[in-house]
Amino acid sequence: MTDLIFVDTNMVLYTLGEDERKKAIARNVLAKHPVLSSQVINEAVNVCLRRFKFTREQAYAFADAVMRRTDVQAVDETTIRKSAEIALRYQFSNWVR
Repeated sequence: MTDLIFVDTNMVLYTLGEDERKKAIARNVLAKHPVLSSQVINEAVNVCLRRFKFTREQAYAFADAVMRRTDVQAVDETTIRKSAEIALRYQFSNWVR
């Protein structure tokens, strides 16, 4: 069985950054068809619009390119409950304070 890779928003955005090392790592990870949440796509679009000053068309085109290379999973009640369970069990932080 192969391990699933979950990608967060930072990893997606590193593909656009100026740090060549991070960019190469991020592109390598995305080439492995990782899992990410719909929230990651929404956050990436928001950062593209606000920080990178993309047009809406550019931001949505970037999101589409990411979605074609990944397995996007919706965040629903079950996901949130499981996240809380894991956070409590392993003392992880699953939301920014």
